[in-house]
This record gives sequence, C-alpha cells and structure tokens, in this order.
Amino acid sequence: MHLNQLIDLQFEASTIASSMGSALAVMHWAAQTDARDVEFVLGSTIQPVRSLSAAEAALLPPNTWTGSPSDNLEDFLEINAAIWVLDFNQVRPITMDEDGVALAVEAYKINDPYFPKPLRDDPMAKKLWNTFATTYFEASQRILKDEARRIRVLPVRFLEEVIEMQKGRNLRGMTSEEGL
Repeated sequence: MHLNQLIDLQFEASTIASSMGSALAVMHWAAQTDARDVEFVLGSTIQPVRSLSAAEAALLPPNTWTGSPSDNLEDFLEINAAIWVLDFNQVRPITMDEDGVALAVEAYKINDPYFPKPLRDDPMAKKLWNTFATTYFEASQRILKDEARRIRVLPVRFLEEVIEMQKGRNLRGMTSEEGL
C-alpha cells in the first residue's frame, strides 16, 4: 500500500512504519536473516467484544440491554488492523558483521518500494522515516543488549547504508515506487 492510500484510508501510517521497523530489527538481529523479499501486509485480527463482569452488570439500572445492537455476529466482535509479515522463501541468513549488513542492505533495496525512505522532502515521508529508523534502532538495541559493541553498532551501519543508497539515487535522479 502506498503512503497516499494510507492517508486516504485514514490509517495511522506512523504506527505501520513503527511496526515495520520493529519487525525488520527482529528479522535482522534476532533471527539473523536479511529479510529478503518479505512482504508486509495489512491484515486484521478479530477479538470478541469484552463482556461485562457480574460486578459491572450489578451497577446497571434494571432492564438495561447489554447485548449487541443487532443479532449480527459482527456486533460481538472487534476488528483490529495489524501488520503481518509473509513470504520468507527468499530470506537468507546473515552474519553479525559488515558482510551481514551488506546482505541486509541488498535485501532492503529489493523490498525498497514498500519501506519508508530517508531524505524525502514531504513532511509526512520524513516523519515516517524517522519513526521507522528510531523504532528499528531501539528494537535492535534491545535485541543486541548483551552483545559486544562491534555487534551493537551494526544496526546503525545498516541505517547509514540505506541513507547512502538513497543519496546515490537522489544524485542520479532515480525514484522508486512511492511506498511509505
């Protein structure tokens, strides 16, 4: 889904960018994979609507209706949007060093149209990149907290390389499909 579509549908794009950053950090530093060609898709989860407890019901006036507005099953459920990650068939293992970062950057480039991008002029696009990068960094640091410093800096190197890749594209006047 593209940024303009998220805005048109009134989705909270920052939440999606944050989820993507966190998921990518897990794939890189916990699973030690490059996340090559994974797909982030918008899905949903269905949660039953919470029932009143006996104590809460006792506080209601007599004959208060506590059921759904209709007999439709949907009225008993709450639907929540969620980001799902699919399609791991091209994912490759990475090493915890500069070579691993290079593989992760290469995979990011393949998935590029769908990730937030650095160095954009649009204020919303800047906000999404900052959210994505901050969440990616923070999640990475939590995952790598017990690792040596030479490993804890790898997420920063990844983000730096993504920024450098975008700088090169900007200099060449290249654009990719407008994702987040």
